[in-house]
Amino acid sequence: MYHHPDFNAMNVVDPERVCNRYGELNRMGKIDVAVFWFPSLKNFRDMLSLKFQHQARIVYVLHEPFESFRAYRQAGFSFKRVCRIMLVHIASYFMVWFADRIILPSTRALSAFERHYRHTGKKHAVIPLLYDDEGGGGINGRGERRFISYIGTIAEDHAFDQFLEFACAACNERWFPEFKFLIATRSELSAADRERIQPFVDSGAICLVAGRPMSNEDINSYYRNSLIIWNAYRRSMQSGVLPKAYMFGTPLLVSSANASEYFLDRVHGRKIEKGCDPREIRSALVDVINNFEKLSRACRAMFMNTFYYRAQMENFLRLVSE
Repeated sequence: MYHHPDFNAMNVVDPERVCNRYGELNRMGKIDVAVFWFPSLKNFRDMLSLKFQHQARIVYVLHEPFESFRAYRQAGFSFKRVCRIMLVHIASYFMVWFADRIILPSTRALSAFERHYRHTGKKHAVIPLLYDDEGGGGINGRGERRFISYIGTIAEDHAFDQFLEFACAACNERWFPEFKFLIATRSELSAADRERIQPFVDSGAICLVAGRPMSNEDINSYYRNSLIIWNAYRRSMQSGVLPKAYMFGTPLLVSSANASEYFLDRVHGRKIEKGCDPREIRSALVDVINNFEKLSRACRAMFMNTFYYRAQMENFLRLVSE
């Protein structure tokens, strides 16, 4: 593993197999294959060094091929934010040019790649996001689940405002008194959002964990103890929330705007219309409660058959080695 020192605390591999500086990587001698996971100018520089100095085969996991300026604006991003996204995609574009293989996480990402990057002629394939199995210690049943949850970054296209509107309506009307709402994010809530939910936080109806990084153990406990996870985004090519929820047998609430090949309505949760009314969301949640065990089993099976890295190992190795 070659990454920034801040990632060392994750302890995902033996520390002896971790490099934080290019000089350490350089001393390894011959490098056969290098897999890059993020776009950045530093990664682009290191990619060139590995390709031409070490003759390494470069594999680039392209999470988010660029769609269009309009698509990001329609998802709710500000003009300034879209300009920043475009700068990131410039770095990503150069990394595509110099990579030998491209991995795309979904058919939507594949479609965008073939529209905007086909001229690069790069060999590519769809391989979903890959995870180890951290949920194998036991999947909680419905009786052990306490939260209706929003987990992850608060971004314009994640429709956090809509989740908040539903949570406040549900708390006011006491629609689900046996459950609490959970907001677990390293993002900071706006002053207006904090003021809006503070009475419910004080009463215990909403559990708020925000503004700081969370440990992997804490994140896993939130997924394990959730009845359902909010994934009703305004747009998405890939979502780390989806496979992580499936890992713990947790159904999803998905929007028609971001439904993917990895989600089936009434099999892995419920699909709602983009921007739908809180009462429609309430109806979807009632359906999840009534069919939780069946949905949970299907989610767990989807994780093991699709996102567990061993299920994709043959496809991954074939792409990087052929």
